Amino acid sequence: MVYRRSPPLPRTRVAAVDRPSPERTPAPARPAGKGSFGRFLAVGGTCTAFQYLLLAALVDGAGLLPALASGMAYAAAVLLNYELTRRFTFGGIGASWRSFGRFVAVSGAALVLNVAIFEAGLRAGLPHYLLAQAVATAVVTVGNWVAYRRWAFRR
Repeated sequence: MVYRRSPPLPRTRVAAVDRPSPERTPAPARPAGKGSFGRFLAVGGTCTAFQYLLLAALVDGAGLLPALASGMAYAAAVLLNYELTRRFTFGGIGASWRSFGRFVAVSGAALVLNVAIFEAGLRAGLPHYLLAQAVATAVVTVGNWVAYRRWAFRR
C-alpha cells in the first residue's frame, strides 16, 4: 500500500482590520471639538511662561522696544502652543495642515489683539510692561479657547 502525501492547504491571510497591530491601534480620542479647559489653561500657562521669559529677554537683554518684543515673543510661543494644545488639550486630533492653518489664523488674530491691548495698557499708564502683558493675556485667553474648540480642532 502506497500513501500519497496530500498537497498543502493554501494559507489564508487574515485582514489587518480583523487583527489590529499594537502600533496601529489608535488611542482613544475625545469627541471632536471637546477638550479640557483645565488642560488648555495648563498648556497656555506653559506657553505664557515661555512667552514672558522671551519677552523679558528681548526687552531687558536685547534692548528691543517692548511692543515689538511682545509681538515677537507671542509669535514664537504660538509654535509651541500648537503642538501642546493639539496633543494634550484636544487628544491629538487635527494633526494636519488644515488644523495648523486654522490655529495660525486664530493665533494671528489673537496676536493683533494682544499687541493692541498691551500697547493700550502702556499708554494708560500701567507701571510695568509685564503688567500690561498680563492684562492682554487674560483677555486673549478666552477668545482663543472658544475659537480653538469650535473651529481649529474640529474634525
